[in-house]
Amino acid sequence: MKLYLIATGNLGRAEFLERVKKTAQGGIDWIQLRVKEKEEARKIAEGILKLKDKYDFKLIINDFPRLAVELGADGAHIGKDDMGPVSAKKILRDKVLGVSCYNDIERGRKAERVGATYVAFGSIFPTSTKPEAVRLTPDTLTRAKRELKIDICVIGGINRENIDEVLALRPDIIAISSAIFLSDDPERETKFFKSRIERI
Repeated sequence: MKLYLIATGNLGRAEFLERVKKTAQGGIDWIQLRVKEKEEARKIAEGILKLKDKYDFKLIINDFPRLAVELGADGAHIGKDDMGPVSAKKILRDKVLGVSCYNDIERGRKAERVGATYVAFGSIFPTSTKPEAVRLTPDTLTRAKRELKIDICVIGGINRENIDEVLALRPDIIAISSAIFLSDDPERETKFFKSRIERI
C-alpha cells in the first residue's frame, strides 16, 4: 500500500517546495504535483526533482504528460477534463499513467484497457480541496477491486479521523492532500499515515 501526496495549495514557491521536502523526509512514496499553470508547474517540478537524489519517491505531474516526459518525472495523472488516456499513454509510454475515475467503474475499465498504471476513485469523503467533487459509493469501489487488475487509489477528504475506515477497504494507494501538505508539520503527518499503513 502506497502513501500518495497530492501537493497543491495557494503557496509561494519556496514554501511549496519546503513542504514537499518535509513529506519526502517523512517517507512519502509518491508525490503528485497539482499546479494548474503549466510554467509554474514546470518550475516547482524542477525543484522537486532535485530532491529525488536524496529521497526515494515518485513524482507524478497532474494534467501535463508532455511536461512529465520533458522533465524526466515518473509519470502523469489525468482527469476527465484533461487529455484522454489513449493520447496520454502514447506520450508517457512506459512511465506511470494515473486516471481519475470519480465514481465511474466504466472509466476505470477503459483506463485499464489503454494501459493506465492506476485508477483513482473518489471523493471518498467530503473534501475542502474539491468541494464539488463527485462522491464515491462503496459499491463502485467493491466492483473496482473485483474487476480491475491495476492498482486502485482512493482519494478525497482522508485525514487522521477516518484513515482506519480507508485502510479497512484495502486500496493499493491512499492519496492525501491537505491533511498532510497543508498541516503545521508535513513531515510528522507523513510519518503518522505511513505508520498506519505499515501496520496492515
